[in-house]
Amino acid sequence: MGGLVALAAATDRLKRPGVRSPGWVERRHRGQEAPHQARRCDLEERLARLHVALVLRLAAVPRQPGETTFNAPPALVDLEAMGTWRLFHDLQVPISALLLAPVGQRFAAIGRILYRGYSVEQQRKDHHMTTNHTDPQRLYLMQVAMIPERKLPYVCYLVQTSDGINVLIDSGLPANVPPPPGMPMPLMGRNVIEQLEQIGLQPGDIDLLVCTHFDPDHSGHHAAFTNAELIVQRQHYELARSGFQRFSATREQWDHPALRYRLVEGDMQLFPGLQLIETSGHVPGHQSVLVQLPQAGPVLLTIDAVPRQKDFTPEREAGPGDMDRELLRASTRKLLDLVQREQIALVVFGHDLEQWQTLKKAPDFYS
Repeated sequence: MGGLVALAAATDRLKRPGVRSPGWVERRHRGQEAPHQARRCDLEERLARLHVALVLRLAAVPRQPGETTFNAPPALVDLEAMGTWRLFHDLQVPISALLLAPVGQRFAAIGRILYRGYSVEQQRKDHHMTTNHTDPQRLYLMQVAMIPERKLPYVCYLVQTSDGINVLIDSGLPANVPPPPGMPMPLMGRNVIEQLEQIGLQPGDIDLLVCTHFDPDHSGHHAAFTNAELIVQRQHYELARSGFQRFSATREQWDHPALRYRLVEGDMQLFPGLQLIETSGHVPGHQSVLVQLPQAGPVLLTIDAVPRQKDFTPEREAGPGDMDRELLRASTRKLLDLVQREQIALVVFGHDLEQWQTLKKAPDFYS
């Protein structure tokens, strides 16, 4: 391994049950899956509990044939203690290097340990969203598939902010899940990963994934976004985890063990300009999204609370996929009131092909 490498070596306390990952549901598998627990923890307090593991300065140490390598946890290191930060991750270091390398005088106590892949860079973004201005700047609409006979598009969305936060809303239809009985096979387009690629993003660039609900056409690629924090209504998550059959087709996606969730309850402002709106009825714990853009103004993404424009009436009827008609009507009235109160000019309906044919779609965007 050529040159000098900064390596964060975590203490064995990282493995102890008392240490929890910040702000997500931790999964621990010991024969059977332990109950999920969610606990938020300030980064500096967590580092104090870990005694801030040392950052080692390693000289180039040749790897011997067959020698085991040490897969280091990621670390954010202030090189030379002069404010030049660099993130190191997925380092493969020969075991012999750990024995030979002295503690780097210029690196000691500067490293920041990342627990289970949660980067300090992500910690900074999360902190920034609550202490600085994070404003949505772009909204991408991504159509990933359609059923022309039913005038039914399958879609997801991306919000980009002024300080580089990427917020994905749903992950679209998977290619390997058969449609419900009586429904034609969808015509697949570019999936969410391919659509992100055409605007210069990889799955690892997504910081937040808003899960509106776990129906298969909305959760088909969740497992690709292991670097993101997934945000879902607690009621919906607990229903899905209980084994509710409706969401089983993509369980391997939304229940992947590497995913980390933030469970929310009711309406909430994710950050200024992006609001989650609880809209049960289609399913328990469904959520819609309101995005405030600098030029387009407020844009309401109804998702499946109101799939088509013709359904946007107070006394609407429920569709075959809607679980509770009265809750559905209450959620529809809630969104109608929001449109009037906030003077929302653009309402994007979740499955309205006629409307989607008129909208800007990625790589174009609303700003």
